[in-house]
Amino acid sequence: MAVIDGVLSQDQCRRLVWVARCLSVVGYRACVCSATIFDVVAACPELLLDVVAARQAVREAVEKALDRPLLVEFTGLVSWRPGSEIKWHHDANRPYLQQRAFSAVSYLNSSGHDFQGGTFRFQTGQPNQVHAVPGRVVAYSAQAVHCVEPITAGERFTLTLWFTEAPAHCEDAKVLARLTGSPQSQPGLPVSMWRLPDGTDLRLCRLAMAGFALVWQGRVLHGTEDCVEQGYSGLVPKLKLAVQPAVFRLWLCWQRATAGSSYCGPGGDPDTAAAPLTATAGAHEPLEPDGSLAAEIVKGAHFDGIQQAVLALQQLMQDRCWPCCSTRERVCEAHLFEGPTPQFPAPTCTWLRSCELRRHNSGAPAQPPITADELRVAVTASQAALAKKCAALQVLKPRWLDAGALFCDESCPSMLPV
Repeated sequence: MAVIDGVLSQDQCRRLVWVARCLSVVGYRACVCSATIFDVVAACPELLLDVVAARQAVREAVEKALDRPLLVEFTGLVSWRPGSEIKWHHDANRPYLQQRAFSAVSYLNSSGHDFQGGTFRFQTGQPNQVHAVPGRVVAYSAQAVHCVEPITAGERFTLTLWFTEAPAHCEDAKVLARLTGSPQSQPGLPVSMWRLPDGTDLRLCRLAMAGFALVWQGRVLHGTEDCVEQGYSGLVPKLKLAVQPAVFRLWLCWQRATAGSSYCGPGGDPDTAAAPLTATAGAHEPLEPDGSLAAEIVKGAHFDGIQQAVLALQQLMQDRCWPCCSTRERVCEAHLFEGPTPQFPAPTCTWLRSCELRRHNSGAPAQPPITADELRVAVTASQAALAKKCAALQVLKPRWLDAGALFCDESCPSMLPV
């Protein structure tokens, strides 16, 4: 086994967390969500560039540490939430997994800072435990027995790779086949993959925790049963962006308070908050036709589909929150918001609750609230950056096909952040 620090840069970790937040689907076990490389290709292939660059960096570091060539059998971004754990096991513990030779877990955020618990432990050998540090990779034999202790708070993000020495099991050829298929053969991910047990769309739930919602035909969306997910093909009428003003007013009071004070958010817990927005004159319009909904529409912020909105808003939240605080989402046993405005959007969510924003650098000034103009600019910038990523991907695809493998090198187009 080997523990290797600094394999991924802070910026790479940050972008991969953003990809995971935007694309992760409801997971294969309770309190886990994930986005495999095939999910990325289906949902938003432009983001493949970031995943491939990180995947290659990890593979090269593991090959050097273990002194042997390896092929990637599986690539996935995995989010572990409170209640998730894995008991003692090894990664080749099924007859159909005997091709797995080695595994690597790349940590994208920090234990003790972004989440609690989740320590990686080996049953034998040294080191017998590994703590998460962004950019750190732990590599080990697929036969090594290990476990992940329960996550008790926050969200643990990892990039997981399984390696093989059998060319027939390398995933590159399958990824390229999906990537270069006809548009008709690439319908995107089924919306059911984002659907939580209560019918809420996981992506909408994440946005709601930050005080954002999407409106279509005058209705706040809880799930995709209200409209067809159109991706980038153009939903008519377009989705509109809504905010919850009551939460933002409370946020402003909290931001203006002394550093030692706390803000009790809509979930009733200290230090919880929603993303802030200033009430610029003329920036909002009442939500119609149902005026009872405690939400306002931001003028000029329109989207062709849910995924497009998620990419822009998640990027905005990460840009505003990353430097001086962490984002922690916790399990809710009742409702997303239990405050005075339950209509926004008030799914009976058993999986997500609220964003918890804590200032970890007490010397850093509080960031100013987000303005409606900033929201509109963020939407436009996100769409432009995705277009550049799409162009870069078109340059790379012929080279990948010629090589029969996914790779990045100095001549590759820039890994443009959104």
